[in-house]
Amino acid sequence: MRGRAAIVSLMVLLGLAGCSGPTACAARPITAGGVRVSAEFISDSGVRVTLAPLRAGFHLYSLTMPDGGVDGLGVPTRVRAGAGLRSVGPARSDVASIRLRMPELHVTLPVYPDGPVHVRLRVASDGDASPTVIVSYGACSERLCLRPVRDLSVPVASAGS
Repeated sequence: MRGRAAIVSLMVLLGLAGCSGPTACAARPITAGGVRVSAEFISDSGVRVTLAPLRAGFHLYSLTMPDGGVDGLGVPTRVRAGAGLRSVGPARSDVASIRLRMPELHVTLPVYPDGPVHVRLRVASDGDASPTVIVSYGACSERLCLRPVRDLSVPVASAGS
């Protein structure tokens, strides 16, 4: 019995039981609102959040969209520090937004091109909690919008995990 407990403890320590700690177990991508979201440290002071629509032809609204949308339309992409972190700079995307003209609604919306977007956030450690980022977004095609996601807590994985 004692030998078995030692083996299980060693497996957990080495990450062979499927996790290498509570953050690593929870740091798998999360799917919500038709988008797979993951976050990982890319340096001592940076987190990269990947937002990838699951369906072809879907885009995300831009970080530059106003908080209430444009004429009440759209859910802006937002990434901010959550537990264990604090922001030390604004969130920035790896791709420039484009202007999507919707003549039937008489509005032009700032969106990212269809497909995944990476958002980088400079952060500093702010305690012993397992690090998370808080993410909000909306995914749409030219004909359909999926349920928006607001204030989703996403665990941050260690670099290379």
